[in-house]
Amino acid sequence: MNRKLTGCYYKHNNWYRRVSIPLGNNKYQQLTINLNTKDIEVAENRNAEITYHIDIIKIKGREFELSWQSPTGKSRVVSNEFSALTIKFIEDRKLRGIIKDSTIELYNLAFNQILEIRTLLSTSDWNKHFNLVKLNNDHIRDIMTYYNHRLNLEKKDVFNPIKPRTVNIRYKCLRAFFRWLHDEEIITKIPRLDSITKGIIKKKPSYISNSLMANIVSIINNNPKIYESFLIDVFYFYRDTGMRLREPFNCVIDGNILTIIESKENEGREVELNNNQVNVYYKLNALTHQRAKQGANAPRNYSTHLPNYWSDKFKKLLRECGRPDLKFHNLRDTFITRTWYTTGDIHFTSVLVGHKKVEMTRKYSQFKPSQLKIDFPDIYKNREVLLAETQVKREEKVNRLFTQIYN
Repeated sequence: MNRKLTGCYYKHNNWYRRVSIPLGNNKYQQLTINLNTKDIEVAENRNAEITYHIDIIKIKGREFELSWQSPTGKSRVVSNEFSALTIKFIEDRKLRGIIKDSTIELYNLAFNQILEIRTLLSTSDWNKHFNLVKLNNDHIRDIMTYYNHRLNLEKKDVFNPIKPRTVNIRYKCLRAFFRWLHDEEIITKIPRLDSITKGIIKKKPSYISNSLMANIVSIINNNPKIYESFLIDVFYFYRDTGMRLREPFNCVIDGNILTIIESKENEGREVELNNNQVNVYYKLNALTHQRAKQGANAPRNYSTHLPNYWSDKFKKLLRECGRPDLKFHNLRDTFITRTWYTTGDIHFTSVLVGHKKVEMTRKYSQFKPSQLKIDFPDIYKNREVLLAETQVKREEKVNRLFTQIYN
């Protein structure tokens, strides 16, 4: 091979080009680009293309595909494409440890349905190679048109009919994705995608009454070979702290103050535990971490003390009690309901459980006091005293604030 190409070399019947990627502090990394040809004339054209795009290659590195590397036959930044960014988004959530397998499935359903838009709207830009930097209101309208079409279907055609609640779940996933795109500075403005209200029936939250808890405890005590007694402590721990299933495993504890690090709130909230709850917390984590370390090597008769284990056992017990409509999260609903019923203060309850908006808590104030009196007689006996004490403490706090301001 007599001819030479600037910055290139020929090896094993193939041309290559080296590009120096600046790393800062006068340091560089060599990026070798395969020209995928032994033909000198083709190599010259491809080398010229690299030279033309050299500035963006030095910034993006392998995230920039050249024409012969791209399935579209055009040079492009891969990282801004829909298919690449959806994968990166989910991987980012996994690294932060704030995503479950069921949530990943919901995200993938939403992303796959986005790719169906072109079946309905042939002129739409939505496809796996769509550059999300170009995202605008027209693309959001395409999404809404697609889902409105499926909402209005009475029977299956190309698509299946879909329910309003399902659409809202898809919208919620897409809004999270768009916020992430904005945080990553891929888009400059978060597009608006409002939830559907028509056809949505808002249900009251459900709670676990004292009598139902007593039934669950009775079943556990009467079946020691099936249910371990520690389940009782676990269920009361969740009911009386209001924590979500995985929150006890994403927190730090200092004395009897437990600070949740990773939760749905923007900032971790604090939960005050009594001595018995502190003991349950340590045992709960010990069992769960022990099983996580053993993994597939755990003995067959060893209980699977991972977070889902507790919820699965609780759901099984609910079915035995004739309440398959309830779930583990209703223990948190019970805590919120009991707290509101005890204090009568919706704002205090909202802050205590970590709701971002008081409107999220207000639905728990819809229960009739007469029914709560029946379902939680332990609270009713002390409620008047507690409410009076709460009022006194509130007045004392207001007086202290006035004293600080005017003195």
